[in-house]
Amino acid sequence: MGKPKVRDITPERRQLLKARIAQYSIDDFVTVFGNIRGSPFLRGDTGKHFCTFDWAMKKANFQKIIEGNYGD
Repeated sequence: MGKPKVRDITPERRQLLKARIAQYSIDDFVTVFGNIRGSPFLRGDTGKHFCTFDWAMKKANFQKIIEGNYGD
């Protein structure tokens, strides 16, 4: 079984996305997704825990990823 993929933008996900879009720039999103792609920890390569879309879009976690403060 692989890592879960986002299939639907649920109302909860839509709310998280709208909040992050209102708060951050497109460059911040590029940074976040680049940091996820470049981090074995966030990709789940170092264990069974990995970053999910829902986790990454939460305010505190989004900020952690931008700052590189996620336990790599």
